[in-house]
Amino acid sequence: MKVAFATTWLIMILGPLGTVNGQDLDRALSRVQSAFGPEYRFKVDREDRLVIDLLKQGRPVRQDVVYIEFLDSTAVRWSEQERAVEMACAEAHGQCIDKEIFHLGTVRHTGRSTLPLPEGRPTDEAVVAMRGLIVAGQARVAGKGLETHRRPDRRK
Repeated sequence: MKVAFATTWLIMILGPLGTVNGQDLDRALSRVQSAFGPEYRFKVDREDRLVIDLLKQGRPVRQDVVYIEFLDSTAVRWSEQERAVEMACAEAHGQCIDKEIFHLGTVRHTGRSTLPLPEGRPTDEAVVAMRGLIVAGQARVAGKGLETHRRPDRRK
């Protein structure tokens, strides 16, 4: 009886420490949205893909879509040359980012994506927020177990 009680107590106390719930991911999305501002829309869809819409005057210009587990959170950095936050695919997933450019009507597969920051936005905050979003998303995916999901092809 004591063993069962102790085991139940440990699971209740320690169990939540290793999991990421929807609220953690929502907080990370909120942080990254406020760091990048209204020129971007960030979401994680049902397929656990990070979807980033780049807007100009409220209209979509580009959309980057990537399975969040394929990103390398340690590769997120500020590129002074491009004046943008740069994110990259993990080594094992070469060109994991689908970048749709609406005015060209094309989808390009690439290994990195740059997200230009508007003048005056703090660069460190954007980098930390993006890393946090990737880590939270990857933790949620890992928490789902070994469930397999279909990876649909986008328009080519």
